Amino acid sequence: MLLKKSFLPLFLIGFITGCQTTSFIKPYDSPFDNVDSFVDTQIIAKEKGSKEYTRGFEYGLFDLNDDGREELMVMMKGSWFCGTGGCSTYLFNSDGTLISKTSVTNKPILVSNNITNGYHDLIVWSNNEFQLLNFDGNSYPYNPSAANAYQKLDPSENDLYQERINKAIEKVKNTELFLQDGNTLRYHTGEKIFDEAYIHKMTFEHYGDPMTIYIAKYNDLTDTLTISNKPK
Repeated sequence: MLLKKSFLPLFLIGFITGCQTTSFIKPYDSPFDNVDSFVDTQIIAKEKGSKEYTRGFEYGLFDLNDDGREELMVMMKGSWFCGTGGCSTYLFNSDGTLISKTSVTNKPILVSNNITNGYHDLIVWSNNEFQLLNFDGNSYPYNPSAANAYQKLDPSENDLYQERINKAIEKVKNTELFLQDGNTLRYHTGEKIFDEAYIHKMTFEHYGDPMTIYIAKYNDLTDTLTISNKPK
């Protein structure tokens, strides 16, 4: 998606790991070694879902409670699990037990650096706006659209998440490299479940080097921007 004057939050590619929220993952027997089988037994079978109306799923793994073990989030696809507002997602603890089920959810599903009751906050797209989901000690909210829509993501911050995205885009646009014939700037963070919210990944091209793709990563916690490149 080419960026236009009014930025729309369509999220395309890329899992990015930042040092602030990534914990060391300890060796352990994970119940998620075969995610396909796990989804069949723990979601489809228990929800009495029909595979005829199930169109697969997407999932992400992240250590949400910083205990060295990864939690699993699954977003189901198809008419059995999805409606006009979004799809059902299921979050499982590292031992395979269900933490919460969330309705009417779409990507992006992002991990915030902020922690509430021992778990990272989540930022999700639901009913055409960003929603902030806090862990209440037992689970995350069932309906994101009834959560904290457009609430400040951290008391110390003044910007909403969309403004943080726009700031990251402007950082890249104002670099000397992009000003010198840069073009086709695209924003990518959020295509995969559990991308980290404060790492903004973008790509762009350059008329002076048409066979190269430039990859920009902006960390809005540390206000640092790095740009690398690779052949097309």
